[in-house]
Amino acid sequence: MADRRTVLSAALTLGAAGLAGCSAPTSSSTGAGSATTTASKGTTIAAASVPVGGGVVAGSFIVTQPTQGTFAAYSYLCPHQGCPVTRIDAGQAICGCHNSVFSLADGSRVSGPANSGLKAAKATVADGQVTVTA
Repeated sequence: MADRRTVLSAALTLGAAGLAGCSAPTSSSTGAGSATTTASKGTTIAAASVPVGGGVVAGSFIVTQPTQGTFAAYSYLCPHQGCPVTRIDAGQAICGCHNSVFSLADGSRVSGPANSGLKAAKATVADGQVTVTA
């Protein structure tokens, strides 16, 4: 039988490894074949990867292009209970937890249990890249 010190040491080691696995990645794919870069200053994505009239999830943001050359961004956290809004379909962002629906044009609530729209973020465009900050 293992002594108390050995058991506690093993538990702490496993706990630290588990926490390390929960850390956020430094980059992710938008599903459109283009990479996003997430840094402490925000998330950067190629402007060409955001469809006109649509949007993509980039890091912890939803980046939209309501009209050609006009970009907007929103936090991807649903205001209802904080679940990530990761589904983009037919000009709308849909929360997978409770099906709140938001407009990609302005982030407003369309339907569902959320009582407000998505929180706006700042989107700036330079050199074919969209950088989003909270």
